[in-house]
Amino acid sequence: MTDRVLHYYQTITDPEFARHMIEETGLNEFQQGIAWDFRETTGDTQFYADRAMLPVKRFNETAAGIHKRLMDELLRLALIGWRAEQKK
Repeated sequence: MTDRVLHYYQTITDPEFARHMIEETGLNEFQQGIAWDFRETTGDTQFYADRAMLPVKRFNETAAGIHKRLMDELLRLALIGWRAEQKK
């Protein structure tokens, strides 16, 4: 896990927004656990793979799916905000 990616998860934000991003975006419970782990702990890829009890390759595939889902939600929310700004 790169420091850059962890930074995104660990950036201080409104707790309700963090909860929304992890618990209300279609991630399953296992994926949510990994996302919360990214937010609350720091380590390398092997550290997170061990905590998830997955081989590194499978962990990386799972993490990529989590990242994609969260990026999709960020883009959706950004588009809503951008459209609201255009109406001002």
